[in-house]
This record gives sequence, structure tokens and C-alpha cells, in this order.
Amino acid sequence: MKNKKSILIGIILAILFILFFNGVFQYLLLLLFNANIEKFEFSMLGFFPTVQLKENINILNTFFLLLPIIISIIFIELSFTLLNKLPLVVLRYSAIIFILVVMGDVIVFTFYGAIQLLLNPLSNSLWSKLISLWQLSGGKIYVLIFFIILVLFAYLQLLQKRLMKFIVIPKKEIS
Repeated sequence: MKNKKSILIGIILAILFILFFNGVFQYLLLLLFNANIEKFEFSMLGFFPTVQLKENINILNTFFLLLPIIISIIFIELSFTLLNKLPLVVLRYSAIIFILVVMGDVIVFTFYGAIQLLLNPLSNSLWSKLISLWQLSGGKIYVLIFFIILVLFAYLQLLQKRLMKFIVIPKKEIS
């Protein structure tokens, strides 16, 4: 019963974060950077502010566009610091589930965008906005996609190694 409760708590917290808190933190950071927020909308991926990009400030605009992924990774890392401090109780398992669900959201968000970019480079996705912002064309688009996937896999490997330290699998005695 304890494990079911921890799984449920972890999933509920992750869904709340993905659908609501990620957008709220994104909105607060955009206000901090004095960005021009056009609208705050709810989509299948949650609440997200739409920001008007500033002219000739590509690095800041890239930061604005990648903010959902950056906030998710920051919360994953904060969950790891919390995980180091928690004893082996319900909250520890909930933190592990939270990390797994949020990382799954980052994977889906990234791969969906990369596949959408491969199929239709002129779509209105995050990655298409990055390509038009940096004025990439031809083979540079594929290099960007390869780099994004390479960085994601490297982070997943690091995450998996760190997470395995906290997942304890009891050994069965041989009779």
C-alpha cells in the first residue's frame, strides 16, 4: 500500500508540475527578464506564455524558447538534491517517480519537436523557431537535430547512473 501511495503522489506532483507549475515559473522568469508576453495559453502540454522575441538578441531569445526544458531540468536536479536528503520512505519513492515522469516529458517534448522538424521544417514548433532565429538551413538543421538528440542521450545516461544509486532492488535468497 505504501508503494502505491508513493507512486500516486509522484505522478500527481509531476503532472501538476508539467501542466501548471512549469508555465508559472516560465512566466515569472520572463517577467524577471522584462520580456514582452503576448498571451498565456493552455494547450495539451500545459500552461505556457507566448513571448514576443526581441530583435538582434539571439542568445536571450534562445533562452526564452528553451525555458520549458531548462525549468524541467532544474526541477529534476532540485529533486535529486531532495532525494539525497530523504530517508527511505514514501517521499523518496515519490521523488524518484517525479524525476522519471518529468524526464519522460522532456524526452517526449524534445523528440516530438525533432521529428516534427524533420517532417516539416516550416512548422510553428520550438525547434522551427530556433532554426529561423539562428537562420539555419540545409545540413545545419540536421546537425542541430543530431546535437539536440546527442545532448539529451548524454543527460539521460547521467540521470540513469545517478538514479540507480537510489533504486534498491532486494536480492532473493537462493533456497
